[in-house]
Amino acid sequence: MATYKTYSMTSEFETISIEGRKIEIPGNFKIVVSKDNLSQLLTFEINRYFNGIDMTAMEVGIKYINPNKKANRVLAVNVSATSEKVTFSWILDEDVACAKGAVRFSIDFVGETEHEEPYVWQTMPAQFNVEEGIWVGETVVPSP
Repeated sequence: MATYKTYSMTSEFETISIEGRKIEIPGNFKIVVSKDNLSQLLTFEINRYFNGIDMTAMEVGIKYINPNKKANRVLAVNVSATSEKVTFSWILDEDVACAKGAVRFSIDFVGETEHEEPYVWQTMPAQFNVEEGIWVGETVVPSP
């Protein structure tokens, strides 16, 4: 089982539902700005069991293609579960928000069956846009 990071920040959006294999992005989601780094948290909720498989026994990750067409997979953060649901988050880093444009992503749960066979369950892809920001060439550090 994976070890997940925990962040104290909370999402400013409602929890994003995953119904079946479809990610339901809220209509008001439009605030990722290019060059943001670890400043936006997306929280998801999904049924704990699919076809008798307990998703908490799997590693949950987010696969994405950023605006520069670079693909990556990251582990979820803030993973928790009830008897019915699994809740987890994706903290968006500078690779996700590298430039203005579309980010396509999907969620996957990866592990093994009770027969030690590879198991992969994934959602259909979803998308959001990164809006243009201002970049001055280096990270701005607050003055003491």
